[in-house]
Amino acid sequence: MTFNNTTPVNFFDTLANARASSSPFVDIFASRDPTTSDVTSQTSINTYAIQQKWLNTATNELWELKNFSTSQGVTSANWIKIGGSNSAETLTGNTGGPVPPTANNINVVGDGVYITTVGNPGTSTLTIQPAGGLTTLYTEDTGTATPSAGNLNVFGTGGITTTGAGNTITINGSGVITNNLKINVDAHTAPGTDPVVPDGTGQITVTGGQVAAGTTTNVIRTDSLAANTYTIEIQRSQAVASTTVGDNGVSHFNSNQFTVDANAFVSLVGGKAINQVKNQVFTANGTYTPTANMIYCQITSVGGGGAGGGAPATGANQVSCGAGGGAGEVAVGIFSAATIGASKSVTIGAAGAGSSGAAGGNGGTTSVGALISSGGGSGGGAAPASSSTTGAAGGAGGTGGAGGDYRMPGGQGFYSWGNYAAGAATNSASGDGSDGLFGQGGEGDYIGNTGSLTGKNALGYGAGGSGGNNSPSQSATAGGNGSSGIVIVQEFITG
Repeated sequence: MTFNNTTPVNFFDTLANARASSSPFVDIFASRDPTTSDVTSQTSINTYAIQQKWLNTATNELWELKNFSTSQGVTSANWIKIGGSNSAETLTGNTGGPVPPTANNINVVGDGVYITTVGNPGTSTLTIQPAGGLTTLYTEDTGTATPSAGNLNVFGTGGITTTGAGNTITINGSGVITNNLKINVDAHTAPGTDPVVPDGTGQITVTGGQVAAGTTTNVIRTDSLAANTYTIEIQRSQAVASTTVGDNGVSHFNSNQFTVDANAFVSLVGGKAINQVKNQVFTANGTYTPTANMIYCQITSVGGGGAGGGAPATGANQVSCGAGGGAGEVAVGIFSAATIGASKSVTIGAAGAGSSGAAGGNGGTTSVGALISSGGGSGGGAAPASSSTTGAAGGAGGTGGAGGDYRMPGGQGFYSWGNYAAGAATNSASGDGSDGLFGQGGEGDYIGNTGSLTGKNALGYGAGGSGGNNSPSQSATAGGNGSSGIVIVQEFITG
């Protein structure tokens, strides 16, 4: 509690009752300044009176009692120097409570190691400042560091630099960071190494690539083909059993047959399975243009058939006959749309032509571009006129074509035979033309003592004509024509 009473009193008690003084204030004379503890007179139990005067006879400073205050049961006197330039007050620190002056002075000091206090009487200033290293501890990965003279150095090493600006320290990598980076690989070929180590700038180059099927059992392999280089390889796949895991790898899809969307889903071209089969048939020269969405086709090529041999002219005592022509070769192949491309030229083998009294003409070669071809059959032979026995061999079947998946040579024409016997029966038989896969050969004939027959033409495609024949005293006759070749393109279409 605080007493501010201007009425003279002669004592102070806890009831805070001021009683009037019967005598005027008497100044106190002492060779010191009053303190907060000067509550009661040194010669009396009476409390000093408010407005009591105190004269320090050593300094001639005059004090006056302002009031009293009580804290935690302790009463303190508040003396002020008349003029108010200084007061007998206290300082309070973090701990220890209020500190009163001693001889009108309170010392403010540091520990002299980290904190110092410098006083300047001329400016009435106290300066508190660090005296050395602050009590701060830094913990590193290894060891410890403490400030020295208030400073902690932050240095870099092994490619690290530190830069200070303002209140910031920046740590930078200034060169090669000295570490022991090494990467082991599955395989390496000089100048590659195992392990792979950084180059002089601290870098390891990482590359990727493909390797041939069957290179590695792991599908993906790490390799080092050059110094400071780490390569990740994936092998290409091949057609193997599903259990042959080591031959798995990356596969590619033919864009003419498959599509791959943005999510790597694979679909057949057109997005549908084969749902249409169509034939394009060529019996004359032309151009094969695939139907839209054709993914592959089967081409059947048949060469032209040979003609039958003719029968030469005969005298009064002679006979002659011609043999049958050979059939054309047959070739079959399956080709993708990519192989066909936009189109392919088609050439149809011509039919062998019959010739009067001479061997039959050969059939022509049939082809589709350079993909597939089949040879024509040969013409049948012409047996010379004879007064005894005569005959000729049939034309050979067509051969010599190329391409395709398989082929069959054409059939051979049939042999012709004739016999003249004076005063007896005379016989003459022409040879049959060979049948083909898509045609029927011309049929040979038989004559006796008189008559003459021309060979019969082949029917259909790629068959041989039959030969002609003569009895005595006949003009030359021709063999039958063979039939021309054919191309059949069977297309497999989606969508």
